[in-house]
Amino acid sequence: MPHRLLVFLLSLILLASLASAANLEERVVEHRLANGLTLLLMERHQAPIVAVNLTYKVGGVYEHNGITGVAHLYEHMAFKGTRTIGVTDAEKEKPVLEELDRLAEAILAEKAKGPAADEARLATLRKRFTEVEAQAQQFVVPAELASLYQRNGGVGLNASTGKDLTRYYLSFPSNRLPLWASVESDRMANGVLREFYKEKKVVLEERRQRTDNSPSGRLDEAFAAAAFMAHPDRLAFRPGGAQPGPNRGVLPDLLRSRQRGPGRRGRHQAQGGHRPRGEYVWQDPGPPAFSARADRGAPTRRRAPGGGRIFR
Repeated sequence: MPHRLLVFLLSLILLASLASAANLEERVVEHRLANGLTLLLMERHQAPIVAVNLTYKVGGVYEHNGITGVAHLYEHMAFKGTRTIGVTDAEKEKPVLEELDRLAEAILAEKAKGPAADEARLATLRKRFTEVEAQAQQFVVPAELASLYQRNGGVGLNASTGKDLTRYYLSFPSNRLPLWASVESDRMANGVLREFYKEKKVVLEERRQRTDNSPSGRLDEAFAAAAFMAHPDRLAFRPGGAQPGPNRGVLPDLLRSRQRGPGRRGRHQAQGGHRPRGEYVWQDPGPPAFSARADRGAPTRRRAPGGGRIFR
């Protein structure tokens, strides 16, 4: 008798789970914009909060020798801001960043000569690089993206990079949905590779912690290298992420990877106390803005009221 009762209770739980799953699927509204962005929206009214998971089909499987680690590195760079976020004067910052890249490229080229490298020239280049990097730092507003979201009730700002996906997370009050859309479109379309060389060191340190200095990480990497010896995506199966490529050499590939990825492979998942079948407005930091009705599809351009940023 106890055995039959247990089976009966387990059956009820299973049926309830199946019914809940079916009900969940019915509540999800899927919509694809003309630019390829897929929206998966589910309305919940427990609290006036929107929880978002912005997912791009970009990860380690899209890398190759020479640009390994690019996906993970760009995930970090996406938090550094844009031409309007994270900087005091973007116009003055731009030539400084360009000079920093030229110096990094010169250092890389000199080191590539091997034993024939001019040590005195390398020392001069490195000294100048440190000076220019300090100049660039003067224009940086640290963590302004996070501060902006926090001032508007955002919590849980984070991101992760996998083998074939990169995700960005955030929860915020539902009346700040236009702010989120504006900021996210801006940082994915107009991201500035600010503090690039510093952040590359952070990514390398993460690899050292997760793989190089971890017995299980090194074992997993060796196992994956043997198991996927002929697999075209074998680099992506490194547990701690592959090392980022050379300093300046990685920049063009990084930009091309960004342009191929988020623009065409975007998917946005949201749940919370917002209305899925209403109007969603993407307001860029400057006009024009993008507007799309979820029940119609194709985005249309219109001028943002007054231009400029919102909720600053």
